[in-house]
Amino acid sequence: DIILLNISVLLGIYLKFQKFLFLNDKFYMYVLVYFNIAWIMVAEILNIYRIQRSLKISKTMNPILNVILNHLFIITFLLIVLKYNTISRLSLFYAYGIFFVLITIWRILFLKTLNFFRKLGLNIQQVVVLGAGPVGEVIVNFFGSDLSYGYKFLGYFDDNPEKNPHKDQILGTLNDVKDYILKNRVD
Repeated sequence: DIILLNISVLLGIYLKFQKFLFLNDKFYMYVLVYFNIAWIMVAEILNIYRIQRSLKISKTMNPILNVILNHLFIITFLLIVLKYNTISRLSLFYAYGIFFVLITIWRILFLKTLNFFRKLGLNIQQVVVLGAGPVGEVIVNFFGSDLSYGYKFLGYFDDNPEKNPHKDQILGTLNDVKDYILKNRVD
């Protein structure tokens, strides 16, 4: 994301002035540094790099838009406080527009690739379910409902295996869970 941010700022400056001012002007280098620091701070505070297992593309855009708007607010605040009134607002507009397009494309490609690899059985989390009753069944159905979530169900642990229709998937009792997890690399 930070590379895309830098490319966007540089392109925004180029589109406005038809040259890369940062090569000759320390002022624009400082602005670029502020952009990077602000992005790192906002992204860390809003925790946008935590990838959830069941993430859909539509749900990734809200946090990204939130980060971009917070970033814009911080940059605007810094430019006002530091009295950087000579910076072109049009170059900022270009930079944020380009950045939004680039980050949207990047996130979609990343999630599509991640989902593809998960469907192939890569980047998976091996899981067991404690309890083979109705709630356990719902959880297992969730794991199997979409392979792109990246879950591999290994089996149940239940203290009453004879009462349940999933006898062939019972791995042991609840007392056996710890040993099984340690021996079988369960996530």
